[in-house]
Amino acid sequence: MAYVQRIIDDLKLSSPAQPEFYQAVTEVLHSLRPLLDKEPKYLKNKILERLVEPDRQMFFRITWVDDNGESQVNKAYRV
Repeated sequence: MAYVQRIIDDLKLSSPAQPEFYQAVTEVLHSLRPLLDKEPKYLKNKILERLVEPDRQMFFRITWVDDNGESQVNKAYRV
């Protein structure tokens, strides 16, 4: 279905460098294809666009000291 592929392609443009996320989205959306083919209301109401983009995101960093006494910084997200 072109609709599913368009959603995946758009997601790759809006959220670059997230291969694990793309894989998960692709698997879920392809499993939904029979339902999407049967019920056009999901396309009309842009349900997939709503599912793949979160309403809110928080980005923060966590600083910690490793076993060697070196400071480390990790990026963290909550969606």
